[in-house]
Amino acid sequence: RLQAAANGVMSIGRLGNQYLNEKEPWNLIKRDKAKAAATMYVAAQLVKALAIVSAPIIPFTSEELWKTLNLPGSVHQQRWEEALKPLPAGHKIAEAKPLFRKIEADEKKLDEMLEKVRKALAK
Repeated sequence: RLQAAANGVMSIGRLGNQYLNEKEPWNLIKRDKAKAAATMYVAAQLVKALAIVSAPIIPFTSEELWKTLNLPGSVHQQRWEEALKPLPAGHKIAEAKPLFRKIEADEKKLDEMLEKVRKALAK
């Protein structure tokens, strides 16, 4: 059940990324500020929903999302239906910061780890 919940949360995140990639607000703002603002509003609404539904799975990260959205209280005090309530028009959010650090693949380390696992399984 936990895996299914995590997959659902990840689906919301993927939809948000897909939406932003399709709308390209970083380019849209040069041509139409109103459309860019609407795009960012929808994205912020998605982040709000994501913060609430992910709280039981990734509690600290969801709280960081909540703080970035500049919303009162704690994400852990919110009811499920709050995820669908619209943000007030013109709501200001804090500067977004990366929530996770990028994991760089170190081929040599990965090969060493794989070799250790193979040796352990061979015993």
